[in-house]
Amino acid sequence: MVLNTNLFEKWSSSNLSSRNNLKSLFWLRNIAIIGQSGMIVLVIFLFKIPLPVVPMFVIILIEVIMNIGTALRLTKDWPITELEIFTHLFIDSLFLASLLYFSGGSSNPFIYLLLIPTALATISISPLKVLLLALIQIIFYSLLMKYRFPLIIPEVSQLDNFHIHLMGMWINFILSTLLIASFGLAMSRHINVREKRLQNLREKQLREEQILSLGIISAGAAHELSTPLSTMSLIAEDLLSQCQSQPESEDLKLLNEQITRCKHIIHDLGEISAQFALEQMPRRPLGQILEQIIDRWQITRPEINITLQWPKHCSTNEVSLNISFDQALTNLLNNAADASVENGSHQIDISSTCENNHLVIDIRDYGKGISAELKETLGRTLIQSEKSGGLGWGWLLTNASIERLGGQVQLLTAPECGTIVRISINVKP
Repeated sequence: MVLNTNLFEKWSSSNLSSRNNLKSLFWLRNIAIIGQSGMIVLVIFLFKIPLPVVPMFVIILIEVIMNIGTALRLTKDWPITELEIFTHLFIDSLFLASLLYFSGGSSNPFIYLLLIPTALATISISPLKVLLLALIQIIFYSLLMKYRFPLIIPEVSQLDNFHIHLMGMWINFILSTLLIASFGLAMSRHINVREKRLQNLREKQLREEQILSLGIISAGAAHELSTPLSTMSLIAEDLLSQCQSQPESEDLKLLNEQITRCKHIIHDLGEISAQFALEQMPRRPLGQILEQIIDRWQITRPEINITLQWPKHCSTNEVSLNISFDQALTNLLNNAADASVENGSHQIDISSTCENNHLVIDIRDYGKGISAELKETLGRTLIQSEKSGGLGWGWLLTNASIERLGGQVQLLTAPECGTIVRISINVKP
């Protein structure tokens, strides 16, 4: 009777629900039923010990019926409580104690298998219930020392009886060794998984602290920029009204437009903050959302040629996207455009697919590509930007925004040259 390590691992994982714990117990009970039946047959035919087959197989039959009931129970959506898990462990202990009663009581070398339910209880139920189950096991053992079904043992020498007992102890040792090894390995894996999860949480907390700091800095900067931008706008309009030269007039118009755009960006920050507070996420066709973001972005980058490609059903599919998605996509478009321009190209490609509310957007640039080292850290920590005048915030904010939406950002190497940035996200229908 060899127990699979994965069963213990599933049992011990703190992330799993009581329902998965009960599933693991269901499969462990199946293994126990097979092992108990096989051991009864082995003792009868190999050791020639006439066990009371009828009551023992009646107990196993009840065990089978209970496991069928457990399988049906798992199909229901009712919540599984800790008390229910405790009840299953108690009944399993009662089954094993009953079988031991009919097979020698405390003299049976398999008496120590009563420790298994207690071991499972230590990682699945509260300490108080573990102590209660341990007390029940002690009572079972104590009762089996005094009460047992009288077996008619064939008349053999004491040496033969001792050899039979030694054989049982040997089999019990093998089972115990396999159980302890499986249990220890599962616990070791569980500890490693937990440590890795804690490390990921620490990294996530660090990123969120960095993002919070950037948010505070951005809010302060936006507040302070309002006054100088208004002053610059007044001066630019005054210079434009007095300007007589056509080239200088065009430059002043462009300057005034850029100042106006900066003022609109600051104004939009206030509206976005209000929408965040109200959690306004209206449903709109996906194609319309993407086109509005791209059209608004291309006003600032008219020199970039964009190739768009997505299926018709993807365009008409109405979804609800968080407002932070707009800024994240805009950041990625700027990065792609800068990478292409740096490599002497003015082309980027955007494609999208949407199946079963799973949205995938690929943004391909024609730049020089990204090094393997940078791929590992980009978007995970705040790094110094390689772009002239860049602050290195864009990737961190973009990655955080997509992760908050339950998605992820991947960096893929494009054919021939460039990089493909892939956004994968589950959208709300």
